[in-house]
Amino acid sequence: MTKHVWLKNLKLFFENRAASMDEKDLTVDKLALVSGRDYRLWRSNELFEDLIACIGYRLELTQQKKLFEVGCAAGFLARALAPKVKSYMGVDISKKSINLAKSLNIVNAKFQWADAVNLPFDDGKFECVLCQDVFTNIANMDIGGSIIHEIVRVTKPGGRAIIGNVAYKGKDAESGRRFAEVSREMEEKHGPYQFVAKSDFWTQFGRWFKEKVYKCRPEILCYSYSPSEFHAVGNEMGVKMTTLDIHPKSYYWGLRFDILIEK
Repeated sequence: MTKHVWLKNLKLFFENRAASMDEKDLTVDKLALVSGRDYRLWRSNELFEDLIACIGYRLELTQQKKLFEVGCAAGFLARALAPKVKSYMGVDISKKSINLAKSLNIVNAKFQWADAVNLPFDDGKFECVLCQDVFTNIANMDIGGSIIHEIVRVTKPGGRAIIGNVAYKGKDAESGRRFAEVSREMEEKHGPYQFVAKSDFWTQFGRWFKEKVYKCRPEILCYSYSPSEFHAVGNEMGVKMTTLDIHPKSYYWGLRFDILIEK
């Protein structure tokens, strides 16, 4: 699969998810769905609060700092992170997801469409930058490296950035088994995973047109990396990168890692 095809599929996946939601009825389950997460996992407040606390601690969030999130989807994390900082800015490749995020009306938060390889912000604009659950959707370091360069560029000197929840290369089989175990557990607790796509005429026509004309389909895959691939980019840029465990209550602890960037 070429990078152009997987990227088109990725964009179509998130656009379709967002198009199926009503901005007047955005539950936590629906925000998780738009972001590509299993909404059943995030019905646990303990799990969500553990993730937010870990991000806050590692980025050293305070009411005096500006936070920037790359890949914010419809604001799944923004609703909890924005109150912890002076201002929050989120970007995403899905315009429909951004429209949903804006409808949350978070007082100190702004959202806009942007491509992560060409961010429309000045150098050193944000003290804190977050890129959570994004690199599992990125097929290679050709694009991944460009995203890292942009994250570092917009991070203020002395600031911090996190690239979070990256799948470990070489642990794909174990990750697959863990995924199956977690899916069974979630089905026992909450029932089967359900997502019903919007089915009005124009939405269906749009999907058909993109699949037939642009030869793409709504699909995301889980890509994996080794920490050394990130450190190689960091060494090239002259910035400090540290490999860390993901938040401790995650079902995928030991199978995913975070990269902390200190500029």
